[in-house]
Amino acid sequence: MNGNKKIAVLVLGMHRSGTSALTGLLDKFGAIVPLAKDTVVSADNPKGHWEHRRVNKINDQILRHFGQTWTTWQPLDLAQTPRHLIAALEEVLRALITEGEAAPVVFKDPRISILLPVWLRVLEKMDVDVKLFLSVRHPEAVAESLRKRNHLCLERGLLLWLHYNLQAFLNIGKNPVFKLMFPDWLEEPKLLHQFSSERLALCWPASWNECEERAMSFVDGDLVHNQKFVETDHPLMAQCLALFNMIEQMSDSGPDNGQLEEIEIFNAQISPWLEICANVMMNERELWRKKINDMYSLINRNI
Repeated sequence: MNGNKKIAVLVLGMHRSGTSALTGLLDKFGAIVPLAKDTVVSADNPKGHWEHRRVNKINDQILRHFGQTWTTWQPLDLAQTPRHLIAALEEVLRALITEGEAAPVVFKDPRISILLPVWLRVLEKMDVDVKLFLSVRHPEAVAESLRKRNHLCLERGLLLWLHYNLQAFLNIGKNPVFKLMFPDWLEEPKLLHQFSSERLALCWPASWNECEERAMSFVDGDLVHNQKFVETDHPLMAQCLALFNMIEQMSDSGPDNGQLEEIEIFNAQISPWLEICANVMMNERELWRKKINDMYSLINRNI
């Protein structure tokens, strides 16, 4: 670790994949997790989402520039990200990664998984040392959790799982990453403290002896939602499980060259199909918008 550089830890992973629990534990290890005063604690994350609202807002603005939201999966040409949005991200990161703080500063937002190239470009310009964590959860558990929290259908949940996890690995590339399978790592926070420190050359401000009590009190059954799910033979699941199995076979340090090539081939094969699914969803949305407009026109004519 370069002692002269500030350290930013980016927690990547699909929504509902344990990224909040992971970030909360890193906070207990002594890392700095910047939070806005209006950060919410909700029923689906009673211990907090551990996200900064200004960071979320800028990530959403970048997605909206490309006509996307966190619930869509069209590919993004991030090289075309407007300068004013890159400048806005740099401004907020400079404000949150303060001078004089020796502890790693942690940023968590699932959107970073698909916007990682922009984040890496900004942090490199700031001369910040970046450490990556990636939390991965079984696709069906994620889809079920999204169904309950956001009322997203199974198909949309599975398509989003494919998109976020594929983009995360493609964006990470050969950068060092600590891969975690959720919720397995919750059972051994001590190993998370030890292995993350070793594999990412991180020095947590608190030793395990110093943070054990608060870390263990943070980890409990409330951190895992929808752990049980009913297996489905949905055609989409076969594609999700193919990627999930690839990820499971990787070491905690991420894919080797052969596995990364395998993921790139898988992405090339599945991208046209994802685009078709995206177009179907968009056409369906336009169709419903037309139906609603027609309905209001009919109502107005009859008033």
